[in-house]
Amino acid sequence: MPMALVLNGTTGITSANIQDGAVAQVDLAAGVAGNGPAFSAYPSAGLSFSTGTWTKVVYNTKQFDTATAYNTTTGRFTPQVAGYYIIHANSVFTTTADNYSGIYKNGVQTVIAGASTQSTIVSTLLYMNGSTDYVECYAYLSPSTSIFGGVDSSFNGVLVRAA
Repeated sequence: MPMALVLNGTTGITSANIQDGAVAQVDLAAGVAGNGPAFSAYPSAGLSFSTGTWTKVVYNTKQFDTATAYNTTTGRFTPQVAGYYIIHANSVFTTTADNYSGIYKNGVQTVIAGASTQSTIVSTLLYMNGSTDYVECYAYLSPSTSIFGGVDSSFNGVLVRAA
């Protein structure tokens, strides 16, 4: 059965059945985040850390922050919309060693990733209550003593579905 899909900027996708002329509207806003909170940030310079301890990484330069929910002083993303968020961190280190990145929710380690490489990527899907929940990124370096900053490292998140 031939189908034509037409993007409609206000209501979503219009699906028209060419054989019988039937048209169905799909509401893209239902179940999709749309204009929900999203941010992306990176460190403006290299950051030094002590080895052998989890240390919070403050990504102090925003690429964007659609809801003013990311704080460049504290390194916290505190969205004011309850829902499910994808949180992602990419950390690039100056040396190849046992390096780890972690995402912490409300000060508690939620997920970590690491290897004997110069970069780690960690991502997770989290529910956040929209009032008090927050996330931060931490790094663990062993035995190196610094994390590479700049646009090679990033911390970001986006609402994928409102609660």
